[in-house]
Amino acid sequence: MNDALNSGIGLCKGTDRLTLHPTAMTAEMGAGRDIVLKILNLVHHINRQGAPDDYIAVGLPEMHLMKERRLAGHTVELIGSEAVFDAMIASTGFIKLQRMQAILPPVRSKAELPTGETGMAFVRDRSTAKLGPAKLRRMQKRAEEFGRSFEMPKNIERSDSTLHALHYGQAVLRIREIDGPVTDGPLQVTTYGFSHPAAPAFLPISRKKPQQIAIAA
Repeated sequence: MNDALNSGIGLCKGTDRLTLHPTAMTAEMGAGRDIVLKILNLVHHINRQGAPDDYIAVGLPEMHLMKERRLAGHTVELIGSEAVFDAMIASTGFIKLQRMQAILPPVRSKAELPTGETGMAFVRDRSTAKLGPAKLRRMQKRAEEFGRSFEMPKNIERSDSTLHALHYGQAVLRIREIDGPVTDGPLQVTTYGFSHPAAPAFLPISRKKPQQIAIAA
């Protein structure tokens, strides 16, 4: 582990896959989404403290639309190296999830897809954050300070059903999934495990149907 915390873009070696699911009991209690978020926050922690050339990339293959809302689903597929997954499974956060019986036993495999199948990229989309509620309040306050009237911009989209919001403490990331040919070589992702819209990292992950269990999402 590094003494200095990583930030920004790093490399994911992309050789191995770690698949995680909340337990049925956890999901039936309505805590499936919370456990998925705990897994994603743990990935962020591992990436921040690990080697910048050995990040974990995040995949949410069950992401889907339900009643005009984008939901993450209950399957988390992580792409990385054998070494970084060893470190994650040995971490205090992961052991705690297991002791809580919050997650099923992890499934490890090589990061491969059958010939002809397309991969998925999960990118952070900042476009809707530029004029979020906090920004609009600052704009309104600034207008009032200068004695000007404030009109709500007409082109603001109140919601975007192609995005899913993930919460990391005070930070909210809006994620969009894209289909495309799997990226060759090391993958470029952030410490959150997602890629940039200008350089999407297409992971060897294929779409899956959402699990048919009650969820709180």
